Amino acid sequence: MKISRATLARIAKSDAVQLALFVRAERIRDACDPDNRFGEDGYVVAVGQGRTRARVAVIAVHPHARNSNRKNHTLLKSIDAGGD
Repeated sequence: MKISRATLARIAKSDAVQLALFVRAERIRDACDPDNRFGEDGYVVAVGQGRTRARVAVIAVHPHARNSNRKNHTLLKSIDAGGD
């Protein structure tokens, strides 16, 4: 069974895929700041939709969160910690 590129793009942009990405990003965000030191706005989850796929990003917004990420690679480390 072959799946066309258009069908694959529709699946990758679907609501189910966006929800799965958002849930995963929330876990990563929570692992970045488990004690909520930087408040609710320390790390923000941004969900977007491109032409062929859904995208999600966890962004360090608070200045202390950015410094922590720069010095300690907080986001990179929390990808493994936020996993299944």
